[in-house]
Amino acid sequence: MAKKKVSNTKRRFRIGNVIVFAFICFLLVQFGQQYVKYYDLKQEAQQYQQIKDQQLAKNEALKKEKELLSDTSYIESVARETLGLVKKGEVLVVPAKEDAQVGQSKVDANKDIH
Repeated sequence: MAKKKVSNTKRRFRIGNVIVFAFICFLLVQFGQQYVKYYDLKQEAQQYQQIKDQQLAKNEALKKEKELLSDTSYIESVARETLGLVKKGEVLVVPAKEDAQVGQSKVDANKDIH
């Protein structure tokens, strides 16, 4: 039987195709890795943007609170409500709770008083 000889041009063509295919596969893998990095960085950037927005809102609230704290009438109202402070000559009146005892006697609601 006679052996068929493969011409050099066909052999070069096959080797060239293999090299091109390997190069294309390499590029696809590289692009895939770059896309994964891009996606991860994009997610991270979104998280940082949310943190930034939260911090900006907190900053605005603190600025408003700072403005309020420079107002003497606000400080006075906070002192009155929170600390129960009164001005000189004023009397602090605190309403009794519904179930609190007045003095030492407690009136039964079901008992008739005549």
